[in-house]
Amino acid sequence: DEGFYFNIPKDAFADDDAGTVLTYKVALNNNEELPSWMRFDPSAMKFYGAPSQEHIGTYTVRVTAEDNAGAKVSSSFLLTVLENAAGNISEISRNFVIYPNPTTGKLFIKSENQTPFTCKIMNIAGQELIHKNVQSDNETVNLSGLSNGVYFIKIISESKVYGYKIVLQK
Repeated sequence: DEGFYFNIPKDAFADDDAGTVLTYKVALNNNEELPSWMRFDPSAMKFYGAPSQEHIGTYTVRVTAEDNAGAKVSSSFLLTVLENAAGNISEISRNFVIYPNPTTGKLFIKSENQTPFTCKIMNIAGQELIHKNVQSDNETVNLSGLSNGVYFIKIISESKVYGYKIVLQK
């Protein structure tokens, strides 16, 4: 088994009220608990674990932040366990954080490995609506010109393709 880690960016959740402490809860998107091989350290904002061969697949993970007043906000991301030709776990698609999802128009992309990547936004028919070549580890994609609905973001980096579902709710 090969271990992994994934850090949530420090600015992924913020509260404008001075002195507010945020607490974090994590679950799979279907409200199930995280699998036993996946852990979350809220003080470090870090996911870690050691998946094995039977854990190959894609997991939608939701992080919910709550302030002292009980206001909550959530963001989801995909975590994919892949296998290499030798049959060992070789990669977790932890290279990109995309938030918030659902979004009201601005979508933020953080690259953990800071390599250049291409970002494409497509509708459910597969038509490319937005195409960006990104050279930095932080990118903002403006979706405000699109209608409410479900879109897909495709990120191409170092010959790897990552796909995510995005919901736009203005």
